[in-house]
Amino acid sequence: MFQLLLLELPKYFTAEEIALVIKAHDYAALKHQGVFRDSGEPYITHPENVAYILFDEMGLHDVNSVCAALLHDVIEDTFTNKEEIIQEFNKEIAFLVEAVTKIKNINFVSKTKREQDNTCLLLRRLIMDYRVILIKLADRLHNMRTIEFKKIKKKAHAKSLETLQLFVPIADRIGAYNIKCELEDLCFKDLYASKYKEIKGITTDYLTRHQSEIEDILREIRYVLQLEGIDNELRVRFKNAYALYKELRVKQKMSTLPDLISYQIEVESLKECYITLMLMHEKYKVANKGYFRDFISSAKPNGYRAIHTTVTGFKNHYVQMQIFTKNMGLINKYGFAVLRDLYPDKSFREIQEYLMTKDSFMASIKEIEDLYIIDNDSFLKQVYGELLKEQVQVYAKDGTMYSFPKGACVLDFAYKIHSEIGDKADRALVNGKMVGLNYVLKNEDVIEVIIDENKLKQDSSCLDFVVTAMAKRKIREGVKELSRTRTK
Repeated sequence: MFQLLLLELPKYFTAEEIALVIKAHDYAALKHQGVFRDSGEPYITHPENVAYILFDEMGLHDVNSVCAALLHDVIEDTFTNKEEIIQEFNKEIAFLVEAVTKIKNINFVSKTKREQDNTCLLLRRLIMDYRVILIKLADRLHNMRTIEFKKIKKKAHAKSLETLQLFVPIADRIGAYNIKCELEDLCFKDLYASKYKEIKGITTDYLTRHQSEIEDILREIRYVLQLEGIDNELRVRFKNAYALYKELRVKQKMSTLPDLISYQIEVESLKECYITLMLMHEKYKVANKGYFRDFISSAKPNGYRAIHTTVTGFKNHYVQMQIFTKNMGLINKYGFAVLRDLYPDKSFREIQEYLMTKDSFMASIKEIEDLYIIDNDSFLKQVYGELLKEQVQVYAKDGTMYSFPKGACVLDFAYKIHSEIGDKADRALVNGKMVGLNYVLKNEDVIEVIIDENKLKQDSSCLDFVVTAMAKRKIREGVKELSRTRTK
């Protein structure tokens, strides 16, 4: 695998940078010498795969990150410390390696407590450098790809469950769509092997029966776009096994799924996205089910941008068209990892600062840390409850999309918009109907907060129904401020 990586590196790295990667590989190989994985392979094959996944499959073309991927287990598993890595390499590589290293030399009251504290440590380091989670996801992906070699199946299942509950939602929130889907399917296969096999069988049968229709639609799309002089790249995406399994539990029939098959149409410009949409609507009958979404004019919270429209493709089955530009496609597929390639004039520090202010996931982790700065149990509970559980997508009056945990209310939304709006919020119009601040948000709600200029702050009773860390912190601060004012 390392030889494959070396073949790819010259596309992005200088000779000096490639030499540093080779040095990191040789250093890791020496440190892990004589150690083997459960598969029987030399241990060095694991960091080699992690580095390859990070660079080639996740699109993070950063020399320090690739070196850190190769070295990511040397502190945890060998007699190596951070200072030695600084001396041999540099401070940035040493930080990244330490950031993905689990705590082992502390006596924890239980294994569960150890895992919880390690998760807290990982998330807190994420808000220092977003590359930390990318390395960790690459590490977890390779471990899941080789999960069948674990000798104790109970441990394998525990790893899969943790992946579904922690790393899959994180991959989703940072836009790493391909990684999210593969992790889901690997966990599904390990935890529910018979159901996984059943779903794969259904998928294979469906594709076999409809292959000719799929190819016909591809030819039609290509022909229509060529007539208009629109250069394009076409891909077909079939819903991944785990997502399909969840959908079929609800909808029963594959033909009723609006995004079972997606035709991804990549064009050159923003203008061509909307021309392509018009052409597709002229060619195919649009599904009158409210499936149209313009995520270009209003991106998803994780940065995803594309136009989605569902049409009747063949034999009255729905198919989805996803229309986007090349740069949009990179973000949609890889998320955070490609930001450096898209903005080469920006340093990693500048990208980190941008994410901390503009990305809702990163900003929320920081907000939660500020609320529970030394309380790991509460910190982790809030992260799972706010960021890693099922989300609902709602819209402000101007069309901006926001993502909230299921159970969030209008007052959570108001504080997300602006702290002063939250403090003065009185009621809201949701889909044109008046509701109270404790109204629980539902998917696709359109919300307009109504404020009371005479209101100074929210009272402590609001803590009974808000769920986000930001709302909780602002309400508590407001209550303290009012209390101080009254005692003067």
